[in-house]
Amino acid sequence: MIDQGGDAGAYVVSSEVTIAAAAASTLERAFLERVHLVESAPGFQRIEIWRDLTQEGVFQMVSWWDNVESFRRYMRSPEHRVSHARIPTVPEKPRGASVRRYELLPDRASCADERPHVLRCRSRASYVAAADDE
Repeated sequence: MIDQGGDAGAYVVSSEVTIAAAAASTLERAFLERVHLVESAPGFQRIEIWRDLTQEGVFQMVSWWDNVESFRRYMRSPEHRVSHARIPTVPEKPRGASVRRYELLPDRASCADERPHVLRCRSRASYVAAADDE
């Protein structure tokens, strides 16, 4: 049994987005000017946008959620549709290359409990990610 506590994140989604190198700055500007609707979604924790330093035009959008149900609810929401309607298509439309889903696992070195069948974790920083097969 794993007791992740109230502050432990449980579900992470990483989406790889690609665009022609010449259009990458347009996509970066769209990220900077996003409408921030996801922040009000129940169960949302944070979003990070990563630019690949080895391949121009490759980005990772990484979102952290309390659970898979919160993520799925947002993906079906009007707020998600509004956010995606703002994605630029000129000079080129970005392409979703892959989506990975992760469940956060506790790191035993940072978890402690007197009962051996229960792991109590004190911070999100102490978690390691493992791929989800969904």
